[in-house]
Amino acid sequence: MVDVEENSKKISTKEINKKNILRIIKNSPPISRIDIAARLKISRPTVTAYIDELISEGLINEIGFGESTQLGGKKPRLLQFNNRASYIIGAKIGVRTTRAAITDLDANIVEQIKVPTEEWLGSEMVIGKLKKIVSNVITKSGISTNKVIGIGIATTGLTDSENGVVVFSPNLSGCKSGKT
Repeated sequence: MVDVEENSKKISTKEINKKNILRIIKNSPPISRIDIAARLKISRPTVTAYIDELISEGLINEIGFGESTQLGGKKPRLLQFNNRASYIIGAKIGVRTTRAAITDLDANIVEQIKVPTEEWLGSEMVIGKLKKIVSNVITKSGISTNKVIGIGIATTGLTDSENGVVVFSPNLSGCKSGKT
């Protein structure tokens, strides 16, 4: 029996706070540090430290100033999520077509490509075609590969996820089991 705590990643309070700050900024209209501190009930200096890190990581931007309160004082700086900080690729090997798309962090499609699957050519050709359209969608989008943080590939059927092998797919009848 495996001890779950032993193998699970322990998340620090700092990581939790940063994720909560990022979630609030992502799901809100432009918002100030003081409003975030009030929502999360954590100190303004703590919020500011985490926001400075998120800005340096490119995940949020300062976009201007809000209105000062009725009592006066400095105008708060407003923060907004940067959905173009990184990108994700999704690909699908379908019955008739193989598609690849690159999206921003809000799942807006930046670019997509679709080509015939032609599964009768065999698994090596299908995978080669998939690699080519993934490369082409990145090139066509103009996005640097170092800004791509992940890729998901889908096909209908049974897979051996531990070994990364499609065991059976009705869409890939020309492909033999165990070949990638």
